Amino acid sequence: PREEVILEVEDLLVPRHGFPVQGVSFSLRAGEVLGIAGVAGSGQAELVQALAGLRPFRGRIRFREGPWPRDPARLFALGVAHIPEERSMGVVEGMSVAENLALRTYRRFAPGGILNHRAMEKEAEALIGRYGIRTPSPRTPVRFLSGGNVQKVILARELQVSPRLLLAMHPTYGVDVGASEEVHGRILDLVQTGSAVLLVSEDLDEILSLSHRVAALYHGRFVGPIPREEADRERLGRMMTEGRV
Repeated sequence: PREEVILEVEDLLVPRHGFPVQGVSFSLRAGEVLGIAGVAGSGQAELVQALAGLRPFRGRIRFREGPWPRDPARLFALGVAHIPEERSMGVVEGMSVAENLALRTYRRFAPGGILNHRAMEKEAEALIGRYGIRTPSPRTPVRFLSGGNVQKVILARELQVSPRLLLAMHPTYGVDVGASEEVHGRILDLVQTGSAVLLVSEDLDEILSLSHRVAALYHGRFVGPIPREEADRERLGRMMTEGRV
């Protein structure tokens, strides 16, 4: 990790049913992975959705010492990418693979107001090859792809512009071992370039293997973070289930 602070969160409160996410404060530096674990329903989804501009919140968030917009499109333009908890939230199932890959950048393919499908599909073919997406064609509706390949579509779309910050929630949920290793490799490649990653997962091995620091959410409260060298499955489990370090 480098000295530059990419994300700074202070006294964040996210309303929700049950335990609200409250008093969350942390910072995330360039070249760092901060892993956040938690039992399902502890507030992880609400935290990531608030950061991604999908849920209202109170508190202070700064991105590279600047203001934090609350609009997903503006966040992406600043260099914030998002892998959502549910794959169905990350794609439009009735659209083709090429169209899903262009959801963030489609304006580039419509300079005169008319979408250039040929150019869009040509760029999609390059991303399909680079990320190993198994699909009969760029024109194939994404609903016909396996879960692992849908996840690769989301990853390819979000990482194609080398984001400064990646909000990744359960990035390998439901994918096979090979695809999981590919996703991990992409995340680590991103970190090597100086990007920051907020990794939220219920897989403790994933958290411990990828993170520089680890934390947990317990009933909406932030526990930690602590250096990865001081964490193991037992300690992380205690942070998740008892709310203490």
